[in-house]
Amino acid sequence: MAGSATSGSVLRSLRHLNPPTKGSKFAIRAPSHAAHTPKFVQPKDRIPFWNIVPGDHVKLKSGRVGQQDGLDSDEKIRGEGIVVRIDREKNWLWLRDVDDKNKLAPKAIRHIIPRLVDPLAPEKGYGPNVTEIPRPVHYSNVMLKLPGSDQFAVRLSRSAAKYDKRKGMYVWKRYATIKASEEKLLETGKAFEKVEVPWPSLPGKRRIRDSSMSDRNTVEGESWAPWRPEDPVLLPERKGITSPQSELRAQILADERRQRDAEKQVEAGPSAPADALGTYAGFKQGRVKPPPIAQPPTPAEIIRMRTNAASDWASGEAIEAHRQEGGLSFHWRDYLDLAPRQGPASGGDWSELPASTRKGGLDAPRDPRDGRITDGLSRNDVDRMPIELLMTRDLTNERGLKWRMRRWKEKQAEMQQEAIQEHRERSKLLKELDALKV
Repeated sequence: MAGSATSGSVLRSLRHLNPPTKGSKFAIRAPSHAAHTPKFVQPKDRIPFWNIVPGDHVKLKSGRVGQQDGLDSDEKIRGEGIVVRIDREKNWLWLRDVDDKNKLAPKAIRHIIPRLVDPLAPEKGYGPNVTEIPRPVHYSNVMLKLPGSDQFAVRLSRSAAKYDKRKGMYVWKRYATIKASEEKLLETGKAFEKVEVPWPSLPGKRRIRDSSMSDRNTVEGESWAPWRPEDPVLLPERKGITSPQSELRAQILADERRQRDAEKQVEAGPSAPADALGTYAGFKQGRVKPPPIAQPPTPAEIIRMRTNAASDWASGEAIEAHRQEGGLSFHWRDYLDLAPRQGPASGGDWSELPASTRKGGLDAPRDPRDGRITDGLSRNDVDRMPIELLMTRDLTNERGLKWRMRRWKEKQAEMQQEAIQEHRERSKLLKELDALKV
């Protein structure tokens, strides 16, 4: 069976239409015995957009599955079943039985090694040496059954396929051509009619409850909040493209280069005789050195900038006033300073921490140099930490689609506000000009 990209019920890409890449003959380990190799389907012969997906009820157009008892041997029973998987690279699909009473899904026989019926009682003998497995059926050899009816589609068609960026998949509508009823035939005079067929909805995966989960009523009844939203939290800044130190170094190098170029020009003298009518700048140099560029910050510069930011934050008047009123302040390094020593990842246990500290822990003033807690932490302090904020960079995937779309929407809203402000200023200026004309 192919990968999920070519066998899933949702079409997220047209990768199954790409030609195969030629690999080495040693890339795949071949079995020691001769095996059946299915015929390769050229990319031009593959179906781009499938109107039959897992969950559909289909019936074979040709091919006999069995015979009904008591009828003529020429009476054939067509295969019928529910689609369980598909392969877009081979135009195949596999079916399962509709129910125990209608076992009409095409099956093949596979030989297996017989096993003892009861290993503790060898006298009972061996079990069967064959088993039934689903047999692949070609896409063109099935008819789709309309949900909620006994009619099968004569032909399938679809609307234009469009790619939904929000869902990350191709979407389209499928239509079935069926035989019109007698009333429709008398009303319209057409023997066939086209109806829209809804897509099947597969049952969702049920999550198994384990010991780490809690009951919903217990979670909703929990009203204790470890921290207040008004408590200030200092989060780590994003890594900048440059640093003040690197920009200063680049500026110094640029000034030195301009000074050297000026000295070389003075030493070279004029490029034309004194009695010439004009001056000639000379031939353009073939290789010109690029200007000095400010480099990304080094690890030492990042640590220094974050330390300075923490120092300014911890020694600020707003933090001190908030602490005097009984509030708390949190630094992104509080949890990281404690976790390597006492955290569960290092084999520690939070219960080893003292229940309280003498000098207050989070309630005590911070070190004005780097904003660290100087009086130690207790179990009560750890419970009051907003872990979801202190570890926001570790718990969120900033490069994921969700956060990239969120930043894009924020940027679009900001650009829209700037455009509105610019339009207001332009309108105000035009009104002033109109007033001056009068």
